Amino acid sequence: MSRAEYAARKERLIAQLRAGGGPVGLRKRTSNLFRDRARTGKRRLDVRAFQHVLAVEPAAGVVDSEGMTTYEALTDAITDGDVMQAVVPQLTPITIGSAAAGVGLVASSLRHGL
Repeated sequence: MSRAEYAARKERLIAQLRAGGGPVGLRKRTSNLFRDRARTGKRRLDVRAFQHVLAVEPAAGVVDSEGMTTYEALTDAITDGDVMQAVVPQLTPITIGSAAAGVGLVASSLRHGL
């Protein structure tokens, strides 16, 4: 995925955000087990396209990915390189965004050293 394609998707998302007011929720493919299922009338920002690994830099030990990228996709992207995940969730559909928010990670990699 190119940086130009990412920038275009980001600009479309910014336009969605600026197009209206009020509470905002995310429209996404994945399920969030912890969200309230009641209809709230929130407008939904479509983040489904933000599911790509943008760059893998083995020498720096860095992977740049979008928030809806699953750990399964991340693993596929780094399998051939010298980069290893610092955190491995128990469920591969967990997204990078969920992990960053601290949702759904109970894997042994988090308990290492305790």
